[in-house]
Amino acid sequence: MSKREELAAYLQKTVRVQVSDGRVIEGALQCVDKDMNLVLSQSIEYHGLSDVSSPQATDTIRSLGAVMVPGGHIKAIVVKDPSADSIPE
Repeated sequence: MSKREELAAYLQKTVRVQVSDGRVIEGALQCVDKDMNLVLSQSIEYHGLSDVSSPQATDTIRSLGAVMVPGGHIKAIVVKDPSADSIPE
């Protein structure tokens, strides 16, 4: 199973995406294409996270709405659903 197919299984689920510049974007996964670009809806951006899987109340957040995250800038993806595992890189 390809990474794209594996990600497609998480459509409509809330994911956290760590981007190469250190930001973490959380939102509902809407789309993934052949280049691993992601489209997230109802997104929130976190700054200064030490751990992608557990933001703290003191972290800076910003509401973004719908975003496209370029596949080349994705460092890690974590599914927020507690019963799901992280998606391997």
